[in-house]
Amino acid sequence: TDALDSARFAEIGSSAKVVTVAAGATEGSRAYIFQSMMTEYTPRGTVGELFGYNVNGGANSGEGLARGYVLWTSTDVSSGSSAGTGQDLSAAASSSLYAYGALHVLTAATSGATAITVRVESDNSSTFPSAATVFTFTATTAKGAGAAEWKSALLGSTDRWFRGVTTTASSASHYSVHLALGFSSAA
Repeated sequence: TDALDSARFAEIGSSAKVVTVAAGATEGSRAYIFQSMMTEYTPRGTVGELFGYNVNGGANSGEGLARGYVLWTSTDVSSGSSAGTGQDLSAAASSSLYAYGALHVLTAATSGATAITVRVESDNSSTFPSAATVFTFTATTAKGAGAAEWKSALLGSTDRWFRGVTTTASSASHYSVHLALGFSSAA
């Protein structure tokens, strides 16, 4: 459509676009996250066929590519606080690594301006009795391409369990979120 075409074209040359490439959408699936710059957009197809396009770009931040996992996929986050299932990421996380988070707000149906806040927590137990906040994403009411955010923090502990937690104040607000967490030694 014209809207998709103009939205993609406007992103050419824009830096720090948050990208998640995952083997699957389920929690625990392998994922790679990075910030990119789109350098080329090529629409393709002929009349009567489904519209398609190719996009080219590459990582453009000092962090590069972070290997990790889909931490949380939620299709209906509404009033109150909600937590994803804790993921045992002990094989990937250590206190000498940076944690990188890629949050994508896929849909937002709000009545008013009730924002969603998402944070990543860690703990040494799967029940999260003493959860520590790794980082918190900026509260947002946006959805789609403008609702992706990148966060990073040096891990200061040897916690092995990680989860996503959301908070929103209105039962009239419904969000669909995708959260990936990666680890890298790059700062």
